[in-house]
Amino acid sequence: MVFKGKDTLLRPLGYREWIFVGSSMVSCHNQDFAEYTSNVYHNVYLNPSTFRAFDKTGQFPDGTAIILKLASADEKTEPGLQGFFEKDL
Repeated sequence: MVFKGKDTLLRPLGYREWIFVGSSMVSCHNQDFAEYTSNVYHNVYLNPSTFRAFDKTGQFPDGTAIILKLASADEKTEPGLQGFFEKDL
């Protein structure tokens, strides 16, 4: 993991190529996320070596990094185009 300064963790390079574990949309009631709409997508990623180790042993190895990407949700309401989509990271 790479930090900028003492307490700012930088996103790992290439994390979007990591294994996509899953996504859920959660109603957000946390003041820290006031800039988001009431629904926030939680997208989870694992690096490939961590995924292989977990798949083999059922446990995460020491030092595992899991990416949780939060994105605001927006909604399309046009006829035939209803649904939610990710908006802002």
